[in-house]
Amino acid sequence: MQNTNEGIFICTYDSEVLRMREKTKKNWKDKLYTSIIKHKFISLVILAFIMLSSINAIMLYNFFKILQNI
Repeated sequence: MQNTNEGIFICTYDSEVLRMREKTKKNWKDKLYTSIIKHKFISLVILAFIMLSSINAIMLYNFFKILQNI
C-alpha cells in the first residue's frame, strides 16, 4: 500500500521569481487575459472591428432618423 502526495501538493519552479510556488488552476478570466497579452495584434484588430462596427451602426441609425424627418 503506497500513499503519495501527488494530488495534495503540486508545486513548480518559477524561473522569473526564482522560488517555489504552488501551481493553481487558471480560470477563464486569466486565460483570456494571457491570450490577449500573447496575441496583441489580433486583439487590436478585433477591438477595432467591434468599435468601428458599433460606430457604423450608430451613424446608420442617425441617418435613417434624419431621412424620416424630411
